[in-house]
Amino acid sequence: MHEDIYREFKNVPNNVWVGILHHTPQHQIINEVRFPGFPDSQIQINMVGSANEQCLREASDLYREVHAYAQKVGLTFNEDTRALDFGCGFGRMLRFFNERYRT
Repeated sequence: MHEDIYREFKNVPNNVWVGILHHTPQHQIINEVRFPGFPDSQIQINMVGSANEQCLREASDLYREVHAYAQKVGLTFNEDTRALDFGCGFGRMLRFFNERYRT
């Protein structure tokens, strides 16, 4: 699954990527590629206080912030980039990086 997402979406601009991910709670298949599913909405709410698109909007704020900081200090993200998900949830933050950068 991750390799298919990487191959299909690795070159789209970050703002397009974020928009694609915001659609994945309702549309798990985009451009014939299957994205990871989500736990039940109540489980999401219990874990992070929101569910589906709203929880992804919150996660995309971090994604944008990390990219803005990286650009400011001259770091780039590519297929060799690695990320550590230090949370204990359902991967809402990591999916912005994981499927995009093969981490």
